[in-house]
Order: sequence, then structure tokens, then C-alpha cells
Amino acid sequence: MKTKSPLLKTLLITLTITSISSQSLTVHGEDNTPTIEDKLQELRQKHTQFKENKDKLGEIDHKEQEIQAQLKQLDDDVAFNNDKIRTLQSSINNTKHKIDKLEHDIAALHERITKREKVIKERLRVMQAHGGGLSYMDLFLGIKKFSDFIDATNTVAAIIQADQEMLKVHYEDQKLKKQMEGELHNSLPVLAEQLKSLESVTAILHAKVAEKNSLMQSLKQEKIEIEAELVDLSEAHEILIEQAIAIIQENKRAQKEISPGGSGIDFIKPTNGGVTSGYGPRGDGHHAGIDISDQNPDTAVAAAASGTVIRSYYSNSYGNCVMIAHKIKDKIFTTVYAHLENRFVKNGETVTQGQQIGYMGNTGHSFGKHLHFELHEGPWNIDKTNSVDPVRYIRF
Repeated sequence: MKTKSPLLKTLLITLTITSISSQSLTVHGEDNTPTIEDKLQELRQKHTQFKENKDKLGEIDHKEQEIQAQLKQLDDDVAFNNDKIRTLQSSINNTKHKIDKLEHDIAALHERITKREKVIKERLRVMQAHGGGLSYMDLFLGIKKFSDFIDATNTVAAIIQADQEMLKVHYEDQKLKKQMEGELHNSLPVLAEQLKSLESVTAILHAKVAEKNSLMQSLKQEKIEIEAELVDLSEAHEILIEQAIAIIQENKRAQKEISPGGSGIDFIKPTNGGVTSGYGPRGDGHHAGIDISDQNPDTAVAAAASGTVIRSYYSNSYGNCVMIAHKIKDKIFTTVYAHLENRFVKNGETVTQGQQIGYMGNTGHSFGKHLHFELHEGPWNIDKTNSVDPVRYIRF
């Protein structure tokens, strides 16, 4: 058998309500109590709102996917630039190694050049001592044989070539030293500038990622709020159904009781303690009840009047919560007891005035042990338009 949808279940319940006696509060609009058509219209509105929020949630999911794709691209860009930075750092390390070698080679060249300059200076000194130049003629004057002449010729040629080679090497060494010093001077600043540029690009990319993450977090928060609202609407939908059932039961219970004399409507204070937050505007919203706080370890919470339990459940916002419907002087009232430590009653149960329904607690969205107490002149609704200041009926 298929499970009935909540809306179909509601329709069946409201049809059942029409079969109740003419004293049933939900049939007549007496005492400003909503009629069946009003209740159905409210459910239709909540259903439409529920659907709109689902559509909005889908849009947020789509935006989230788009941003995830952008984040992926940014992450890839950051990784690419980080690879470039690592490559450049490796190049810098290699360059530093080369520079160390250059400095070593330059030092060795400097030493060779210095020694060679000493040799050249010594040869120049010798040449100057011989009248401004070395006389090779003296070498040939003592020759006795032709073979000695050949040897002398080769010796002179070797000396001349050695001088030429020495001067050439000396020039090349000086040129190489200057080149190495130029490389040493230019390499590090260029690489450092490139590294600085890449670090700047990476910083920009990280900033963009942070911006996208912030937007993502904002979307997630909006999504959480919408999902919470969907839960609240679903929860409210169930409460309205259970409330319709409880009101029928409460009407039956009230019919069996003899209505007391007098025109007053008597509620009792539901718990001990002082009022820490009153009814009315609070921050950007509206506090639809009052907060009562008591620091004793076991502060009992009791039903403010006899009635039928609409719902005894755990709410994400109200924690352990009990809602009770009361039929007093042919008028429906609803009381709400939130943030209880525990609950001693169940849905549909009849309770008497002063009966303990739980202990004061700190469950749900609560900052410290207290009882959040609401009183509604009529049925409860999600907008809490029937809520009134409990001090109208109860002395605190």
C-alpha cells in the first residue's frame, strides 16, 4: 500500500473534522478561530513556500557547482605557478652552484694572471736591462757548428712563440674573468626578479581562491539556512496535522468537563524562576514568548492548564519541546514549552493543569538553562500570529 502524502493526510483529517459536531472549533469561525478553509489555505501557502525554497536550493546547488569549477581552474593555475616557482628555485640553486664555481674559477684565474704578470714584468725588466730589448744576436755569436745554429734558431723561435702564447693566454684569461664577473653580476638579480614576479602572481591567485572560498562559504550558509527553513516548514506541516487531531480530542475532552463559573481564564505559572527575556521585539526579530530562568538543578515544568498534547518532540531550534492545546470557555489556546531537559508526555496525551511535563533545560538553540514559554490565543501557526504576551493571563 502506498504511503499517503502529508497534504493528502491533511485533507483526510480536515474531512474528518467536518464530521465532528457543530461545536468543533475548526468547523466554525467562532472566537476568531480559523475555519477548515483557512487551514487548507495556510497549508497550500506553506506547500508553495516549500516548493519555492526547494527550487531556490537547486539554484544554489547550480551556483555552487559553477564556483567549484572556477575554484578547480584556480587551483590548477596556482599549482602550475607553484611548479614554475619550484623550477625557478631549482634554477637559482643551480645558478648559485655555478656562481660558486665561477667565483672559484675567477679566483684561480686571478692567481694565474697575477703570477703571469710577474713573469711578464720580469721579462720586460730584463729586456730594459739590455738596452730596451733582448739581443738575440749574442745567442748566435758563440755558434761553432751549423747544428748549433739550427738549435739557436729553434730556441729563439720557441722563446718568441712562448712569449706570444703567454700574452695570448693572459689576454684570454682576462677576457674570461671579465665575462665570468659579468655573469656573476647579472644572474642572481634577473632570477630574483622572476621569482618575485611569480610570487606576486601566485599571491593574486591565492587571493582569488580566498575570495571564491568566501563566496562558497556564503552560499553554503545560505544553503544551510534554506535547508533549515525547509526542515522548519516540514516540521510545521506535521505540527498543523497533529494540532488538528489534538484540537478534535481537546474538544471532546472539554465537552465532558463542566465549565467552571466566572468569566476569567485561569492559567498557572508553568515553572519557578524569573523572567529573563520578555515578549516582543528582540534584535531583528520578534520574541513570540518569554524566557524563564532558574538555576536550581531540577526545576520542574508543568502544564499551564489542562489540555491535550499536540506534539512532544525534539526540534533543532527548540530542543525538547511540548505543545499543548487547551479548550477554555469555548476558546482554543495553545501553549509551547521549549528547551526542556526531557519530556514526560507524548502526542495525544491528556494532561491536567500543574502536571509535570519535563524539567527546565538547555537543549536546542539555547544559551543557558531556561524555559521558553509561548501562549497563543487560538491554534499555533508557523508565523506565530496568534501569540500573545503570557502576562495577559499569568502573573510572573
